[in-house]
Amino acid sequence: MTKFADGYVLAGTKSGFLLRYRVRSIDDSLGFDAQHDFQVCKTFSKKPVTQLKILPESSLLLSLTDGVVEVHDLNQAKFPLLSVVPKSKNASCFSTCEWDTQLEERGGAASSGDSYILLAVAIRRKCQLYSLSGKDFVIFSALNEVNFSDTVRSVALLGNYMVAAVRDEYFHVTLVGDTNTDPGLMRSLFTVGSYGKGGESFITVMQDRRIFACRRDDLTHFFCFNGELAVHDGYENIRWSDVPTAVEYDNVYLIGLLPKVIEVRSVKPSFLIQSVELQKVKLITRSSCGFLYCACSTASNQTDLFFLDANAGAIENVQRLVKEKQYELAVQIAETIASGQGSGDRRKRVRDVKFLYAFHLFSKRRFQEAFDIYCEIKADVLYVIGLFPDLLPNEIRRTISYPGPLPTELPKHDMQRALIALTSFLSEIRTNIARRLDLHKKSKILPSIGVGESLKLSSEEEVAQMRNSLEIVDTTLLKCYLKYNDILVSSLLRLPDNSCNIAESEAMLKEHGKYSELFLLYERKSMHDKALQLLREQADEADVGCEIFDRAVSYLQDLGANHFDLICEYAKWILQEKPELLLKIFTEDCEPVKELNKFKVLEFIQEHCPENVTPYLEYVVYQWNDENERFHDILGEKYIKEVKDLYMSYGPDQPGTQFPASAEKPFALLVAEKKLLSFLETSIYYNPEILLVQLPHFVMHEARAAIFGRLKRHDQVLAIYVNILRDCQSARNYCCLNYEEDDPSASQLFLRLFQFYINPPSNSILGVSYATLPSPSRMVNQALEVLFEFSNRMDTSKALAELSSNVALADLSIPLQKVILDTLDTTWEAGLKRNVTEMLHAQVQASRMQWQGERIVINHESQCANCQKKIDNSAFVRFADGTLVHYYCFKKESTSS
Repeated sequence: MTKFADGYVLAGTKSGFLLRYRVRSIDDSLGFDAQHDFQVCKTFSKKPVTQLKILPESSLLLSLTDGVVEVHDLNQAKFPLLSVVPKSKNASCFSTCEWDTQLEERGGAASSGDSYILLAVAIRRKCQLYSLSGKDFVIFSALNEVNFSDTVRSVALLGNYMVAAVRDEYFHVTLVGDTNTDPGLMRSLFTVGSYGKGGESFITVMQDRRIFACRRDDLTHFFCFNGELAVHDGYENIRWSDVPTAVEYDNVYLIGLLPKVIEVRSVKPSFLIQSVELQKVKLITRSSCGFLYCACSTASNQTDLFFLDANAGAIENVQRLVKEKQYELAVQIAETIASGQGSGDRRKRVRDVKFLYAFHLFSKRRFQEAFDIYCEIKADVLYVIGLFPDLLPNEIRRTISYPGPLPTELPKHDMQRALIALTSFLSEIRTNIARRLDLHKKSKILPSIGVGESLKLSSEEEVAQMRNSLEIVDTTLLKCYLKYNDILVSSLLRLPDNSCNIAESEAMLKEHGKYSELFLLYERKSMHDKALQLLREQADEADVGCEIFDRAVSYLQDLGANHFDLICEYAKWILQEKPELLLKIFTEDCEPVKELNKFKVLEFIQEHCPENVTPYLEYVVYQWNDENERFHDILGEKYIKEVKDLYMSYGPDQPGTQFPASAEKPFALLVAEKKLLSFLETSIYYNPEILLVQLPHFVMHEARAAIFGRLKRHDQVLAIYVNILRDCQSARNYCCLNYEEDDPSASQLFLRLFQFYINPPSNSILGVSYATLPSPSRMVNQALEVLFEFSNRMDTSKALAELSSNVALADLSIPLQKVILDTLDTTWEAGLKRNVTEMLHAQVQASRMQWQGERIVINHESQCANCQKKIDNSAFVRFADGTLVHYYCFKKESTSS
């Protein structure tokens, strides 16, 4: 006997008939005279029908007749035979199950997209395995068969597993293995029991619970599909009043066929629900949820079919169970009540019972189970938080009503377990709220983003309500973490959308002494003044290290230009306590610091710590490569002032004062001068006119020369090196560095240096104040060295004209030889270039005349080699072999290649 569609049941008879039966009306007022449909198919089989099984997904009916498994068409009234399962002769029973998709990847026979059905057929001491392909069963490729030591009495498929009752013992078999398990792995579960062969072995599969049940004497044991005992999941063994011959499962109940009665027991928790006195019950099958049929043998050797209705009085049963506080069973029954009684009322009824069940579990200190149910039914957050005495204000908690008294005081261990369960519940609620708010925000910015109806916020009022709920959840989470796991406080406060109530959170963190977390709260809420004030208060405490000040500096660096006044306010405090850290506030290599107004920063430093002006400008100029002229001018002025101050401390700035050589200068002065010269020579953004007037007279000549060089006043530069410093090497270096052949002024540098050595100009060229300095003497030898080394970079005729008659000819011999050789080289090189040029010109002319003399004949027969069209008057290209192509075709081919 097996269930059929729409409440029908199919039954096979010893004569081979197939009966189809259905109760058409189950109105209680009709009593036993309920209307029913009854049909008989007499041509189904010629042999007794032992077992039936419907595969609704494939519209197939399986039958076991005369030891053979047959496949029938379920869509036709006479259920015609389609095929016989191969090699199924001498079968004693069979079982089917839906085939997991994962199974297909490990060796299934069906192709992708088919319905995966697995079939096990027990034949004497083995079970053969098949998979459904289309309308036919084929041998299962992953595992063909499983052999046992004795005759298989019953079998059940459990997806990737199979359970078989072999004589008086149950075996669990793995059908499809993995990396740790091989296919066909078998293990014994337990024996049937002391009743021996007299009791029937059976296996009842509860697919929705992922468990199965097996008989051992008058006990029924529960196992998970993987063969492990299900007692750890709360399934207790069921003891029947006698040894059952069969057990059927119906969502909530197990219905056992005993010799004299039918016992109805709940699965979890296990209770005896009802005993129905019916003798000689042979078969029972479930038609649909709450509807069962059983067949009984009568004294007249006939079989009566009984209809069992489990839905009658289901609502009253739920109410009775609620009164008896059997909430778990009440929930299961409420969920199985037929939807025809109103799906809306049914959902509300289930939710109401689950509300009571969750509260009951909380009262029994089964906190995690309670909050799992509250999360499932989406209980109001305030309702759940109000279960605890000190997490909500009393005025709010008094407005919430509960179905019973709340626990007043919980032991410390229980309170910790309760808080852990609550935080898990609140975290999930928080995730959902934050996700909906985030999607709402994104949909406002980009309306094209699709948001599901279940996540969509329809009005601003709903958005405000969500934000209020998020604030309550976050604040409660903070309270919980402070009570049992304060390590998580920082993680909560760091969330980008943290919505903790500021006033309440501030008070709690201060109460628990969590000042680092309080600082984090201020930081995340952009309460910068309070955050910095907190750091100042902590710094005032005794034995505080540099960590607080480093944290304050780092915080100030991240504020940015919009909070410049606040930065300056607390920078004064840093300056007072740790002046060496002040510059770090304004010179960190990060975007918020770079965005600060550098002129305002400079004004602040000039006013409050002038000694840091130079280091700040050095960072701006050299590290950030700022090109602003004002910064370069101020930095140059600072360098000049530093050198001037060192000179003043070394000796008076009076005309004619003799200053010592560099080797005799103090080290600090040497370093300062070197830094100034490096700046003047490398920076191209300062205003040389401004810095020039800052230089004192009679000192800092190298700096003056560098500035004159920037102004291209070459004569003054050479006058300083030749007349004042007598530094011939620096003069030569300057000429080499600035010589430009194409520049009218720079191209005369070496000639001017030669002239300065032969006829030194007056010092007044450097200014009126230098006119009083003694005139320099001539340096003929240095002039001749310049003539010898750089004769190719000057007009030697002008240079020789500067020489006076009293210069010894012997001194001129070597420079003149060099001049003559350079002149000859130049003349020879110019002649060589002219000859080469003339030769190339002659070759070009000859080639031109040759090609002009070439004759190309274009007539009406001339065709393009590419497009095969006439050349006619079109522009064309002729190759060396005489091939002609259109110029357009030639260009096209060149471009494509």
